[in-house]
Amino acid sequence: MAPTGEPSVWEHKAILYNVTGSANLVIGTTGQDAPGTSSFVEGQFTLASTSTVQIRHRCLNTVATNGFGWPANMGVVEVYTTVYIKKIE
Repeated sequence: MAPTGEPSVWEHKAILYNVTGSANLVIGTTGQDAPGTSSFVEGQFTLASTSTVQIRHRCLNTVATNGFGWPANMGVVEVYTTVYIKKIE
């Protein structure tokens, strides 16, 4: 996963979070205050039961309108993060 930050957010970090278990599953790298920096979350985790997980992307500073990136404004859904999860048996 690679959520992208913009200079206006300064330092930022993404986390894969287990909402059901109230716990961080995988903590991402820290992105810096440069255009196009990313926080990468990559790792393995175990869920003991069916759980709701979410991507949490936090920053040191924010801008309510475009703090995590500029929209393309092309009349379609904006995608800022992609996630790939594989079940290992």
